[in-house]
Order: sequence, then C-alpha cells, then structure tokens
Amino acid sequence: MRISATALLLAAAWVAGIPLVHGQSQSCTPQMARVVSLQGNIALRSAAKDEWQPVRRLDTPLCLGDRLRTGANSRAALFIPPENLLRVDQNTTVSVRVEQDETIVEFFIDAASQGNACGAGYAISRFPRKFKIHTPFSYAAVEGTEFLVAMTCSSATVSVFEGKVSVEQRIAQATRVVLESGQTTTVGPAQPPAVQVLVKPADAVQWALYYPPIADPQFGADPIAVDCEAVAEEIGEPARMARETTVFLEVALRL
Repeated sequence: MRISATALLLAAAWVAGIPLVHGQSQSCTPQMARVVSLQGNIALRSAAKDEWQPVRRLDTPLCLGDRLRTGANSRAALFIPPENLLRVDQNTTVSVRVEQDETIVEFFIDAASQGNACGAGYAISRFPRKFKIHTPFSYAAVEGTEFLVAMTCSSATVSVFEGKVSVEQRIAQATRVVLESGQTTTVGPAQPPAVQVLVKPADAVQWALYYPPIADPQFGADPIAVDCEAVAEEIGEPARMARETTVFLEVALRL
C-alpha cells in the first residue's frame, strides 16, 4: 500500500509537535507557530528585540512579530495551528500572524541571503481558505492543500501540486490568476502572473521531501535527537511513535 506523503509529513509534524524537548525561554499566547524540525543554522528575531538568536530546540514558539531565518544549507519546519505545515528552505526569512481569523505567512528578502535565491517554503494546509502567503511581489490565497512559494531577489514563483491557489501581483490594479494542480506562475514588480504548466513537479520540491530522522543507530544521532530520546524514554509511547514515523518516512521516500 502506498502511503500519502502529505499524511506522513503531517504525522511527523504531529509527533514532533509533542513537547519532548522544551523550547527556548520565549513564550506567548497565542503562539503563531512552533518549530518542529531543525537542520543547520536557524535563528529567531523576537519582536521585542533587534537581534537574531540561534534556535537549538524543537518546539520553540514563534510569537506575533517574530521572524525566523534559515541560513545557507539549512532547513526548518513550522507547525502553524490549527493544522498547517510549512517546510522552510535555506536562506529564507518568514513570519506568521493572524488577521481576522486568517493565518498569513510573510516572506522577506533578507540581507543575509546568499546569491539570487531569497527563500522558499513548501506548504501543506488542512484549512486552505483561511491560509495565505505574502511575498514582496505577490499575494497567494490558498484554495488547495499543497503548494510551493520560491523567491529570487526580484520575483516570486508559486507552484501548485494539489488543489488551487489564487495568485495576485502586489501592486495597484493587480492581475490575478488561479493556479490548479500542476500549474505555476512567476510574479515580479513588472511581471504580472501568467499560468504555465509545471514541468517535473517532483524536482521543484525535492528539498522539502526530506525529513531529518529522529535517530538513526547506523549513523549516530545528532544532539537534538539525543535530547529527544532521553526525555522520550521517560514517557514511553511518544518515543515509539517517533521511531515508527521515522521508519515510515524513510520507506515512503524510497517508493
């Protein structure tokens, strides 16, 4: 039986969302998002402070006004209530906020970005009509469940893998298009969106389909995995579920 990649990623986020490892000292109510996966150099800038602090713990919360930044060769995953998962690629800066019961993810061009690639995020949304993504060049109103937003420093590309996404240029009297599964568009200040066929869709999201294993005895465990295992052993069941989810993910990605 073939296992849905969407179901597996959501299951992994659910397992990782269990507070096996305490987050940083920052706390807020309500939380805009939680960090459920770390890989490489991840930093958080609090709305109350003007400096970036490294994120080293799972379950670190994002409060209103906070920004999360991934460095070169780094990735993260955010669980955004109620049931949204955002995989964040390298060189990406994002924030999460709620406006009138709508969740909005904002992408920023950061001076620390290397080259012309200025960030990307792969989103899986279970409540699409209340989930939006903004970039400096476009607005995306989600009417589907799986899509990718990728930025250069002069444009943003939206690609849809399942469902529909409404994309609008971020200027006055903007052009608006609706993308369906297998379609993509690129938007810039002087480049209105135009629907195109998505060529080799798997290639566009290959980076997002890797979920770091919680522990791999063949190759050793990273410090975060060790902490998770140490705490999980005391409560039993989450550790077992985490191991099973890791195995299912590894098997599914080889199908």
